[in-house]
Amino acid sequence: MGKPDDETYIYEDAETSFSSSNSNVKLTRREIIISLYNQCLRESAKELVEGGIMQRYVDGELINMIVPNQKEIIINSISSLRISCLPYLVKTKSDKVKFHLKRFEASQKKIKENKYKRDKEINENRNKLNSNNLRQADKIKMYNDMLRENKDYYELLNIESYKELLICLTFLLDEYNFFEEG
Repeated sequence: MGKPDDETYIYEDAETSFSSSNSNVKLTRREIIISLYNQCLRESAKELVEGGIMQRYVDGELINMIVPNQKEIIINSISSLRISCLPYLVKTKSDKVKFHLKRFEASQKKIKENKYKRDKEINENRNKLNSNNLRQADKIKMYNDMLRENKDYYELLNIESYKELLICLTFLLDEYNFFEEG
């Protein structure tokens, strides 16, 4: 395959746009896609922390820090890369790309089906909890624990599924010579 189109686009990086006086940078489509790909690799390598407020002691003082949900960041990064690669994804002839794309799509379908079934089971268990002789606070805690475990389980499955998509996109970018210098 040939080199990707080298049209120039105005690209605004959300992370630097507020700190820079000239936030609009002209990049080619290739540069944008490579930048998104590198972001996917960086984010996928980070620890999977759940978002929220984290408290830490710094120099003896308790500080609240807002921590982003790394699981969402990984999925959003790979999803953005997929959108950017869509014109190439549609035209691909590569069996490797098609294979990994089918695996991603099949895993997404299976995750959604299983999550629906599991959510239904949790709600049925909630009704059973209500008929038990447990204190109301214990029932609520047990139900919330089941919901949290279920959410965590499906978030991890979803991340693994999106990593399959990243493999697909890696083969796609290789097919279109995105990794060649110059």
